[in-house]
Amino acid sequence: MKSKYIEKDVKAVYEYIESNINKKDIPNNDVRFNNINELQSNIATLENNAKSYQEMENIFNKNKIEFLINKVSVITQKEKDQIVKLQAEETEKARLLAEEEKAKKEQELLLKQSVSDQFTPSPNASTSNNLNQTTDPVAEADEFRKNFKEQYGREPSSGEVQMYWLRKQGIVQ
Repeated sequence: MKSKYIEKDVKAVYEYIESNINKKDIPNNDVRFNNINELQSNIATLENNAKSYQEMENIFNKNKIEFLINKVSVITQKEKDQIVKLQAEETEKARLLAEEEKAKKEQELLLKQSVSDQFTPSPNASTSNNLNQTTDPVAEADEFRKNFKEQYGREPSSGEVQMYWLRKQGIVQ
C-alpha cells in the first residue's frame, strides 16, 4: 500500500519536473530566442537543474533520469546554436557597416578630388576677367550640370553648382 502512494508521488514529481523543463524551452518564434542574454540565462538555469536531477537517483530509475537530462541537453544545444548564429549575424552586420562606411568615405574623397581637379581655375585666369562674363550664366550652369551628370551619373547638388561658380570666379580654389 505504501509503495503505491510512493509511486504515485514519484510520478507526480517526475511530471512536475518534466513540465518545468518544457516551460524552460524557449520556442524558435519567441522574441527571447533572439536575445543572447535570455538564452544564456536559460541555459545556465537548465544546466543547474540537470545537475540536481542527477542527484535524484533514489527517486527515479536511471532511464527517467537520462530522459530528463537528454531533454535538457537538446534544449540547451538548440539555444547554444542560436547564440552562435546571433553572434555571427551581429559580427556580419558590424563588418558590413564598417565596409559601407569605408566605401562611403572613399567615394566622398574621390568625388572631392575629382571635382577639385576638374574645376580648378587656371593660374592665368584673373578674378576681374571672370567677373566680367560674356557668356550666358544660365547656359553655363546647364552645361556644367550636363557634364557633371555624364561624369558622375547623377545630377549635381545645388552646392556643387555653387562651388563650380565660385571656382570659376576665382573666389574659391
